[in-house]
Amino acid sequence: MDDVIDVWMQHPTARFAQHEMFATLRRWTRGEGDAAVAEPPVSLTLRLMGRAATRIGSSITHSETW
Repeated sequence: MDDVIDVWMQHPTARFAQHEMFATLRRWTRGEGDAAVAEPPVSLTLRLMGRAATRIGSSITHSETW
């Protein structure tokens, strides 16, 4: 099996999911509006990365916030 490298590790937070770039996706999934977006636990993100056999991940910390 080939190694999986996640070049943009981004745990999905509720604030991130509410960003305007996801507006169309929220409409398609009937998530438009003021309803809170469920934030998955970090353990789920790590478990899914493990199931995908992700061996290397890159994370950049910066001052911009979503």
